[in-house]
Amino acid sequence: MMRRIAAIVLATLLMLPPQVMQAGTLLLRDGKRMDGEVRFTTEGQLAITPEGTAKEQLHALEAVQTAVFSGKLPRSVDANSKRPNAEWTLRDIGNANKPAVMGAGDKRITLRDFSGGVRRKKYGGDSIAFIGQRLEGDGEITARVIVTEQNNRARAGVMIRETLFSEARYVAIVRSVDTSECVMQVREERTDMPEVVGETQKPILGAAWLRLTRAGDKFTAAESVDGKKWTVLGEKTLPLVDGRGVFIGLFASGTGAENVTYFDGVVASGKRSTITEIDQVNEPVSGVVLRSGTLIAGNIERVDAKEVRIRRTDNEQISLNPASVSRVFYASLSEGMRAKVERGSLGIMLQDGDFVDGELKEIDGDRISVSSVVFGITQIERRQVAAVILRPLAVEKLPWVVKMADGSEIRAKSVKLDKDRLVLDEPRAGEVRVLVKDVLRVDSIK
Repeated sequence: MMRRIAAIVLATLLMLPPQVMQAGTLLLRDGKRMDGEVRFTTEGQLAITPEGTAKEQLHALEAVQTAVFSGKLPRSVDANSKRPNAEWTLRDIGNANKPAVMGAGDKRITLRDFSGGVRRKKYGGDSIAFIGQRLEGDGEITARVIVTEQNNRARAGVMIRETLFSEARYVAIVRSVDTSECVMQVREERTDMPEVVGETQKPILGAAWLRLTRAGDKFTAAESVDGKKWTVLGEKTLPLVDGRGVFIGLFASGTGAENVTYFDGVVASGKRSTITEIDQVNEPVSGVVLRSGTLIAGNIERVDAKEVRIRRTDNEQISLNPASVSRVFYASLSEGMRAKVERGSLGIMLQDGDFVDGELKEIDGDRISVSSVVFGITQIERRQVAAVILRPLAVEKLPWVVKMADGSEIRAKSVKLDKDRLVLDEPRAGEVRVLVKDVLRVDSIK
């Protein structure tokens, strides 16, 4: 009898879909760190085959503080490292005709890119090749930049970006091959065109040394002929969202044709770490934020007094009690728009950046009704709305946070495995089931 039961159990396990091994990191509660191939087992444990070994280790979920399935968890690097290729990572930001190629030696980084340039019109995205690191807090980058003559509209320089998305806010020093001039260039809001806030007083022929410094919210740009005597191009105060760090590095862009740029003597300072795949998480275009702080990305199908319904990117449908929902967003928000939302007022954020204070009354087809103290009952076309703030947040301290590839960040009371899905007990949404293959990171906040 026992043999028969064992055979049935074994057959059941063999029918379960195998969990894919992914490069990642486990941080255990005892402080131990392991990099290697990570997966969930059919028993709900985390398995890792550490780098340099062939033996798989099993760990109970309760023993794990952080599990990353999207590349190694970044390690901080020496703030005074002078190796030009130490922990640098190449990323194509925006669309390019071909992927960029980086070559790094002891003294020079060579970048061949086929990008189209930083955005020159509203609502477009940058197209640049970026070699960077993640930066937490203050930092600085210095490099001697040589932009070749192969593309007369080629641009290159040093940059600090808020994110790796094409519409990110940034501060940069831009070197032009056609004018031999440098400018300090800034994008303050994601929907803005770049603005020049400082420029060369005397053109430097040939190569130029560039230095960009971040101290708190203040950025300083400088240039030099020899890397010893510096001239300040400009200064700018720009608060960048620095939850997990911003991105510091080198960039180049052109018109889509091949562009070759050389960077010599690259030195970066500050608390830096390697860019990983988790930094490339899709930015949610629409979704809901629950009062617990959980963010669920997906298409909004219904919002009224009876139900908030969202269809996730894996085609799963979630029906929510409106009382559990804090915010509904229909479009990506600029940082200026986010700042208005974070004030906590109830109302509607419009696509043009205006905020209408008031209480949501009804969403009827393509029109949204809001009761405003100033304007009374006002109807707004749905296509004009970026977000609706229904209720204030009441963020709960929960033991688990799961980050997904679609940008969702789900807070849960418990996490367990059921075949190819994680089952998350979210206090406001109830049971949320997500595909294991779409999980980027699991954190225990005990």
